[in-house]
Amino acid sequence: MPINIYTKQPFDDLSNEHIIPNFLGGRLQTREIVNGHTNQHFSRIDAALTESLKFFIVSLNARSHREPGDSPPSMQVSSPDGEKLIIDADGSTRAVPGSLDISFSEEGVHITGTPPNEMAVRKALERKAKQAGVVLDIDKSMDKIRHLLKPQLKPIPPIQFTTELWTTEPYRATAKIAFNLLGFRAPLIALQGEFDAVRKYILNGERPEKHLVEAAAIDIRTPEGKRIGPLDHLVLVRGDASSSQVRAIVVYFGLLAFVVKLGDCRLERGFSYSYRVDQLGGAARLDDAYDLALEVPSFEVLSARSDEQVLEAVHEQSGKLLLDVQEIHNNLWINSTVKRHWKAAFRGKSQGQLSEDEQMQFINELTHEIAVGLSHHFHEASRRRNEAASAELHAAGSDNGED
Repeated sequence: MPINIYTKQPFDDLSNEHIIPNFLGGRLQTREIVNGHTNQHFSRIDAALTESLKFFIVSLNARSHREPGDSPPSMQVSSPDGEKLIIDADGSTRAVPGSLDISFSEEGVHITGTPPNEMAVRKALERKAKQAGVVLDIDKSMDKIRHLLKPQLKPIPPIQFTTELWTTEPYRATAKIAFNLLGFRAPLIALQGEFDAVRKYILNGERPEKHLVEAAAIDIRTPEGKRIGPLDHLVLVRGDASSSQVRAIVVYFGLLAFVVKLGDCRLERGFSYSYRVDQLGGAARLDDAYDLALEVPSFEVLSARSDEQVLEAVHEQSGKLLLDVQEIHNNLWINSTVKRHWKAAFRGKSQGQLSEDEQMQFINELTHEIAVGLSHHFHEASRRRNEAASAELHAAGSDNGED
């Protein structure tokens, strides 16, 4: 009979537990480390981790844990200029729908606002005409304004990203990923009393005097990093026989990295276990030689940092990841924009061929939408180049002794 690595009690109600959660694309499961009750108990901290990583999951249209055709839910963000936007998982961003203002005059019907769809405009017109006692041909009116109701889709603009240290639950979920791998590969070690502190922290949130999870500067996206996807998740657990330390690293999206202090215990021999998964494609590997050779930063050194140093490290890693996410999201958005315009160009045509005029219209509308959508990024790239050039000139002037 298996023993629950968290309660240290035998159980017979077997329950599948993912090493890396399935919402992050994790496929590796075991029925030997927790029972159903404990598994259900962990749903809250897993949900908190999901919420902490939601921006990246939605922005990347990360489907690897879902059925084909299913997508992550949309989410709302704010651009630096205060514009409220909704990020959809199909690679597009749209304005938050707002109320419609409809009025009638001798010149005609006046409509302003941001409707969610065509049906919303139709219903608003019918309701307003009835209230005003105006006889209105709804179908004819909709035909006249339908071309104005094209969705205004664009890529993610520069986003205001507030760097905050995670609250208790996401840290507990991060520690759980590390302890799950230890319990899966070395259950007899995981059940030892030296791991009671991390066990109680994960299970009940009992925090010891010092943190058990520390943010770290680890980048597993590099070309020499034998990536299996553009943004991998990784968990690596290592036991060092010479120091008696058992430590782990957990990395989300190739950059958001944490070191976990699992415990200190006497080991007959050292060990390393790893599991890496591609968030976008679902590919995975267990105990790969490259992953097993990765360095685990010293937890003691990390825990000795000041709060300001920790915030600086988290901010730097988050900034790098945001640039990666925007690049991938832009590619998703361009692909979806091309498909949408292509589909619209052939809508209602019995033969799959466009006239010269239709081809020009297709090209003009497509290039205009892409150019407008990417204008934020063109301006930002230009600003960064100008700042870099100014810094180089300033540095050159300083080297020449100029004020």
